[in-house]
Amino acid sequence: MRHVIGIVPAAGLSSRLRPFRYPKELLPVSYAWSVDGREVRPQLVIEHVLQAARQADATRCIVVVSDAKADIMRYLGDGSAHGLQLAYVVQEKPLGLAHAVEQACRWAAPFETDCCMAMPDTLFEPQDALQQVYDELVRCEADLVLGVFPTRRPNELGPVAVRADGTVGAVFDKPRQPKHFNTWALAAWTPRFTELLRQHCMDSASEEVILGAVFDDACRRGLSVRAVHFPEGRFTDLGTREGLAALFGRSGNGHADADRPRPVDGEIDDIHANGR
Repeated sequence: MRHVIGIVPAAGLSSRLRPFRYPKELLPVSYAWSVDGREVRPQLVIEHVLQAARQADATRCIVVVSDAKADIMRYLGDGSAHGLQLAYVVQEKPLGLAHAVEQACRWAAPFETDCCMAMPDTLFEPQDALQQVYDELVRCEADLVLGVFPTRRPNELGPVAVRADGTVGAVFDKPRQPKHFNTWALAAWTPRFTELLRQHCMDSASEEVILGAVFDDACRRGLSVRAVHFPEGRFTDLGTREGLAALFGRSGNGHADADRPRPVDGEIDDIHANGR
């Protein structure tokens, strides 16, 4: 029987939001009534990710934090309020996303578990997108599956070259002249990819490793890498001012729905839905 653990990398420095110092993962993105209807409580962006992990059959999640983000641990506690068991790993040095994920995977590896990951400062639709990504991993017996969303700004993110059969040919990191108007936002993988990630981090113990570059290396090494494309989906990065503006229905130039991509004909000709 396969088991999956959720990876929630929340150790980022929030440098794109400076001088804002509040943990971006604790930003309220909506409000909901309590079961008895007597009070309203905020729904935080990190809770959106935890709910998605729970839908993907993860009963345990590892949250990676820095020593400056104890507020996240205090708020989430043991995870029982979200039907999860939460553990915390502290990333002592700011070596980036890949090292944070690899640190979490060290705790998952002894159990030979699959992993699923979403960024705790992002919102995405559909809500069950991470579940669809993990289902694809199991159904196709792949090593790595990426959740791919359309975007107007692929040069700031991680566009993916997806073939018509749903396999991934390459993953890019902030390309200057992007050919693919999409970005990966979610991921699920098996211990085989975990081992590749560990090798990259061991080879660059004191330097930042780009997670998208490890995804791309998985393609080049012949691992089974697939994508679930959400052509009508939405992905908003709340770790940026533009993302926050989109959340509140206003972009920097006064237009609503800033992160909703509107590609022109031919921009995503090579991107295909894979039946999901």
